[in-house]
Amino acid sequence: MAGFYHPEAPKIFENFNDYLAWGSKRWKKAAGRVGFVAYSGLVSDMQTKVVDTLVARSEAANLLPIVFWLMDTTPTV
Repeated sequence: MAGFYHPEAPKIFENFNDYLAWGSKRWKKAAGRVGFVAYSGLVSDMQTKVVDTLVARSEAANLLPIVFWLMDTTPTV
């Protein structure tokens, strides 16, 4: 399982195009994109303060933030 996170979005988006559609009015004039990879526990446990700050600062710098998280599917031994 994977998703795209934004602190002000109503949900985690499973599809990148849905994420872009949600933020289309918010990022009309974004000059570029910046990506962040987050581990699954960060989002599922709502330990997102650092990521939320990165998103806010990215938007303040006129960037479109993309926070992607991936559920670790590696079996433990």
